[in-house]
Amino acid sequence: MKLIALNCQQCGAPLSVPEEVKHVTCMHCGTQLGVVHEGGAAYTEKLTELDERTSEIESQVEDLQRQRRLDALDREWKAAQQSLLIYEKDGQLFRPRKEQSYTGISGSVIFAIIPPIVAITSNVDWYSVLVIAGGCALIGLVGVLFSLYLYLKAAAFDDAEERYRRRRAKLFEQ
Repeated sequence: MKLIALNCQQCGAPLSVPEEVKHVTCMHCGTQLGVVHEGGAAYTEKLTELDERTSEIESQVEDLQRQRRLDALDREWKAAQQSLLIYEKDGQLFRPRKEQSYTGISGSVIFAIIPPIVAITSNVDWYSVLVIAGGCALIGLVGVLFSLYLYLKAAAFDDAEERYRRRRAKLFEQ
């Protein structure tokens, strides 16, 4: 068993300890010491200082882990957003909003009703009124269906965003 010569960090008293020892108590002052090996050197450190450093390192590791989880959550949300956005004609993405769907449904219903009423009050023959009414009803139905699709996409986006915000807030609380 090889002994190494150290000094007590508290009182400076000489210590001889086996090389593999991790903790020692100074026989002169009674201070509990940790034996630290770095490279080819060894020295003593008061255990309270080791505890403080260990706590600091643990805190830093927890912060890094939290940041890693936040980064992963942010990447996951960014990917989820891409599947919930809608492409415009020019290829640009936009976030669907429920208000847009309300406007679309209103406009589609108005378009399906007003032209046939105008045709009826303009003394147009019934065949023309039926053609106008059928065409407007078909276009209005397509508009309503697209607006419903837009509403569902907006609701899905809002729900996903709320889940993301709750998960992110929970990570900050930890």
